[in-house]
Amino acid sequence: MRKIKQLEEMLARKSEIMQTFKDKIKKTTQLKATRFKIIKRYYAIMSSQSKHYFKWNPDDFKAYQIGYKWQLEQWTMNPLDSLL
Repeated sequence: MRKIKQLEEMLARKSEIMQTFKDKIKKTTQLKATRFKIIKRYYAIMSSQSKHYFKWNPDDFKAYQIGYKWQLEQWTMNPLDSLL
């Protein structure tokens, strides 16, 4: 009976740890998506300003590219394909 109780406690702890891990992944994903949306605004302004911004903020350019690739995976269809 004692071993069953120990197993139940271990499973409960594992469940809590897994939920914490899932929550952290969700928050990280949300932060990446938010950063992508903020950086995406730079593409809406004049290209010379965007070029200047990304020249001095290469990490933001990388973050934008990663966010764009992630966003593409979420869409059922790549919107650029409809332009062709």
